[in-house]
Amino acid sequence: MQTLCRRLADGSAAALRTLHPHDARALQALIEGLSPRDRRWRFHGAITGVTPARGLRWLHGTTLADNTPMLELLRSAGFLCVPNRRDPNLVNVEACLQAPAVAGSLLH
Repeated sequence: MQTLCRRLADGSAAALRTLHPHDARALQALIEGLSPRDRRWRFHGAITGVTPARGLRWLHGTTLADNTPMLELLRSAGFLCVPNRRDPNLVNVEACLQAPAVAGSLLH
């Protein structure tokens, strides 16, 4: 996946890219710095950290159906966005990470 650059509502810039193995420490620090409530809101569950995953080929997730900015961003990044069959308030999202050599991190 390519890096996506976007201008945020406050005028600052943000760059989004695929996770890489060298991101594990920074992601772990981010997760550890969140309160349990913020972890639940950000990750839709009570995760505790990251586990390195080599050869990650697919990225799956869920977002709220009324989170239009997130859905627009995901679609522009090449994610398939499909309504959740069990909960109309959720949208399932997924993207194939093209190169088999791309690695990421799995949340646990």
